[in-house]
Amino acid sequence: MFCPSCGAQILKGSAFCSNCGTSLATPVTQGLGATDSSATSASSSPLENPTDASVEAKIIRAESKAAKTRAKSLRPWYRKKRIWILVIILVIITASVAGSSKSKNNDLTSQTIGAAVATQPPVTPTTTPQKAVTLWSMVGSGQESGPKFTVAAGASEWAESYRFNCSNFGGSGNFQTYITGYGNASLTTDEGANQLAPSGKGTDYYYDTGTFSIQVNSECVWTIVVAAVE
Repeated sequence: MFCPSCGAQILKGSAFCSNCGTSLATPVTQGLGATDSSATSASSSPLENPTDASVEAKIIRAESKAAKTRAKSLRPWYRKKRIWILVIILVIITASVAGSSKSKNNDLTSQTIGAAVATQPPVTPTTTPQKAVTLWSMVGSGQESGPKFTVAAGASEWAESYRFNCSNFGGSGNFQTYITGYGNASLTTDEGANQLAPSGKGTDYYYDTGTFSIQVNSECVWTIVVAAVE
């Protein structure tokens, strides 16, 4: 015999389903065909004793409640609401504890790093001072050709520093220099300083190595110093 509501197997003659609590009582129907008048009148007439009907209703309600209670007790654990409520509460508590612990660990790590940085001595940058070596210098006037000089391959740069004054003839004058390279020099020819003024000064930088010379073309009194930075 099976429950018409949930399909669970039940004992024959049961008044309620033990799985879902559905009432299995069926109304008494008249049989087909002719019946005697006493049975017809008995089935159509109300219960003669109201007290018996009340007692029977109470019994039915009690059996229904008991069947529902038994059906709830037979439910698997994962279908019970209380279990899931407890699980959710435990998850929330665990997450809160983990978050608090992580925050404390982060604070401790920040404090440790800050203390370590504070106790370390300041770093002083170390730079190797560059050394300037004078390769050639000359004081002159008018047109001159200086001696050859060599810039070593290890030099980072070399510079032509100059100063001129044209007050000897009372006006502005030209000051020009030309650079010539020799042999394996990477620079063959180049124009250096080129100014027209009563006086002036300046420095030109070069990054070529090898042997060079400087020619001066000027009406002024001038001074030139060539130095390499090693």
